[in-house]
Amino acid sequence: MIDTVWYLIDQNLTGVVKLGNLINFDILADQDGKAAMMFSQKNNPLKIKFDLPIKYDPSYPASLVVYDDGVNQTVMLPSEVK
Repeated sequence: MIDTVWYLIDQNLTGVVKLGNLINFDILADQDGKAAMMFSQKNNPLKIKFDLPIKYDPSYPASLVVYDDGVNQTVMLPSEVK
């Protein structure tokens, strides 16, 4: 999932959407049992769903957060955000 997050940011979001320093990705199951990621940011109504070519696994976390401090980028669970 982490590689998928970086791919989505690099190939689909950068240069298209103004990205803040906190980006959210909810991990969902679609109607066919495949995984999907829903991009969102706080204080921005835009949401983008990306269908993934992999089967959804219930052991996936419900969501991930990407933090960018201008130098380093980190993928973490929402519970790790302070």
